[in-house]
Amino acid sequence: MVNVSQGAVSRFEKGKGLNTPWIIAVKIRVALAARLRQLDPQLLSDDARRFLAQTELYGLPTVLSRPPRIDDVALVPTVELETALRTFIRLPEDGRRAFAAVMTAVAEALAGGNLAGGVHPGRREPRNR
Repeated sequence: MVNVSQGAVSRFEKGKGLNTPWIIAVKIRVALAARLRQLDPQLLSDDARRFLAQTELYGLPTVLSRPPRIDDVALVPTVELETALRTFIRLPEDGRRAFAAVMTAVAEALAGGNLAGGVHPGRREPRNR
């Protein structure tokens, strides 16, 4: 059903699949979710319903022969922030520090100097212990 070898499934079931690629675990999850969706939701335990809800968050296909909806997955909340992050990543390390300092200064100016809890480049927040 999901093109995963029986050996990989067995290792996964026994908890010995430490080197099992994540894609195999995801394929198994998709297959389990597909089967669970065939049942009446009233018959499912709270754990099974939670499993299905969590699987929905993956944005995986409901039809196993189709690829996932990658275009629907957003890792950052806005296109503008994604553009800034892509720009940051392309810079050398020294440029990244300067970029972060300039962006922080611009953000503080735009907020009228009222950025609550802002972290300044080069300074780390103290860790709670």
